[in-house]
Amino acid sequence: MQRSKPYRQRPTPAFMNLLEIAQNMRMYLVQETGPTKLVLEDAQHHKYKIQVGSDISCSCGGGKEEHCVHTIFAMLKIYRIGENDPMVWQLSFIDAEISKIIQNRHSYGRRHAPTPPKEDSKKANPALKKAVARMKLEEGGEECCICFDTMNDQQQHLTYCKHQCGRNIHADCIEIWIKNKTQSAQKITCPLCRVDWGANALEDLQKEKQEYRQRRAEEATKKHEASGTALQLNNDRSFKCYCCKRTLIYEAKLQCIVCPQVEVCKLCFSGKYHDHHEFIMRPAPEKEWEPAYRPGQNPNQFNDEYQRVMRELQTREIQPEDYELLLSLEQRGGGVSLYKFLAVSYDKMLPPEKKAEIESLRETPKCQFCETPIAN
Repeated sequence: MQRSKPYRQRPTPAFMNLLEIAQNMRMYLVQETGPTKLVLEDAQHHKYKIQVGSDISCSCGGGKEEHCVHTIFAMLKIYRIGENDPMVWQLSFIDAEISKIIQNRHSYGRRHAPTPPKEDSKKANPALKKAVARMKLEEGGEECCICFDTMNDQQQHLTYCKHQCGRNIHADCIEIWIKNKTQSAQKITCPLCRVDWGANALEDLQKEKQEYRQRRAEEATKKHEASGTALQLNNDRSFKCYCCKRTLIYEAKLQCIVCPQVEVCKLCFSGKYHDHHEFIMRPAPEKEWEPAYRPGQNPNQFNDEYQRVMRELQTREIQPEDYELLLSLEQRGGGVSLYKFLAVSYDKMLPPEKKAEIESLRETPKCQFCETPIAN
């Protein structure tokens, strides 16, 4: 079979821009209708159909003239094609390349599959149905089969297939998988071993997630009691991402400085969610807030250029056009301006009782006798 579109010797600038977004975005594999036909769902629950064949295509229109972030995500994270492999930026493939893409995914899966626990043949009783043992995560990291991000049982809620394979999966990811199966009136099966989980899989998972949250809250309470400190309910130890709806514990969070309800995780922020506003970031619960930068923004480069301009302005008289230059430099920096950063950080670190006291002082003063507002 001949290539239907010209072979590309190198990636285009447009592809490189999309590559950076795809590497940091979070998507979920919710359906496979064949080795080269996938359905992905993003954090806003929009679905995209990807097909890899003589042409690569996406239901969003990607693949006609250029890749989209969804097709790049599929090539990188699902089919495991390296970012420097020329196949990843091609828009069409020959038969040998299609076979290589499929084989590459299966080979990667076999190499990184966890080793099942060994059973004692002397103690095993085939007449008794035992509970499926949970597999340990592989050292060095193991990927979730739905979002393809690395799993961490110390920082994330993981569940596993309790019916056959015992493999680990993100609890939030498998919930999305189950809901998609339910919506399409299909059996709820394990995405790895395909065994039927039964009609009550969603209810069982939600109960498990509730028990997990209660257990983590009890552990936090005991930890604070043991250290002799009071438990702070608003301590940024746990939050729910406004974009992907995951409940995250002990992970960096980013806060929109305009919309107080928009708190997002690093993955959603890197995927340019809510990019019309500026953000501040808390890298860890014990660290302070700091300006946040989108992927591709280089604060050091901005600072160097800003300092160079400031040194030049010190040796001559400032002209009206210099103000526009300084403003453009600040906008190109991509970070939060200092006054906004200080205002939001001060407000976040202020205790609630102090906020109420300050708000009361801001009220219009009134006459002590007739309570008539006094104009300033």
